[in-house]
Amino acid sequence: MLLSDGDPGGVVGLVDPDTDLMDAIEETGRFTVSLLSDSQSPIADAFAGLTPAPGGPFTLGIWHDHENGPWLAGATATLAVSVTDTTAVSGWSRLVRGTITDLPTPLDEQAEPLAHLRGRYGTVRQD
Repeated sequence: MLLSDGDPGGVVGLVDPDTDLMDAIEETGRFTVSLLSDSQSPIADAFAGLTPAPGGPFTLGIWHDHENGPWLAGATATLAVSVTDTTAVSGWSRLVRGTITDLPTPLDEQAEPLAHLRGRYGTVRQD
């Protein structure tokens, strides 16, 4: 996933075309993105299928409803996105593009967002 700055801002991401997420994106034309905090790596692992989540990954954490989809309480920020294109293919994935339409939870300036690089978690710091 990549966020693009602008007015309005945008989101670009790669999604497996055989997932429930891709089905929901195509059906509704919208989705949410919860930017995880540094303490939420177990939730990231569950959604990546790396650790078990009995009952599914949405049983971890506290989730709230939004017209675009669920968002995670305690996230660094949550973005509501309106889909603009899902037609491009990249490798085995579909390239999903969207416009940020709402911030159900605005960016927490004090939080340290979770980042994943070369198989490890770290944080994104703005020092």
